[in-house]
Amino acid sequence: MAAMKQISIEKWNYIKKCLATVTGYYLGDIFGVYPPEEQNERDICRVLKGCSEAADKCSETCGLNLLAREDGIVTCHGGLSFFAMTVPVNGSGELVRIVGGKILARMVDREECIRLAEKYGLEPYRVIQAMGDVRIDSLENLVATKALLEAVLESLFREQRELEEEGVEDVTLV
Repeated sequence: MAAMKQISIEKWNYIKKCLATVTGYYLGDIFGVYPPEEQNERDICRVLKGCSEAADKCSETCGLNLLAREDGIVTCHGGLSFFAMTVPVNGSGELVRIVGGKILARMVDREECIRLAEKYGLEPYRVIQAMGDVRIDSLENLVATKALLEAVLESLFREQRELEEEGVEDVTLV
């Protein structure tokens, strides 16, 4: 029986860093509650996590409950859209869930920021300022980025299958 397709943690972190640099998207692994290895974290997420009620919502969307969701596009309580997918990474002990994107699909006006701040008892100026660093992009680009990442991984896994067919055992892509 062939070994499970997997990629080394070093290669995975390199791919994530490159993709985050090119797209400007947030990319983080979900091992438990929050990502330990992040690229392009959003200030609005840090601001919202500063309020216990909002942090609970963050946990529901980006944390433990995300582990049980199917791959796809998600929009959180702060209005950010992102993709979720599973990646088999060697050394993680199990499959790694990734969150990528954290974009706004449209411009958010000042009034929406104030309503969000009031809902969670936050300072409106902090929410307005934090929303300023969120990339505004189309959902189509978000879906295309997810598809590109899937294609890169599939190409690496195809290489792994070919090596296994040649008789190389326990191949981990490095």
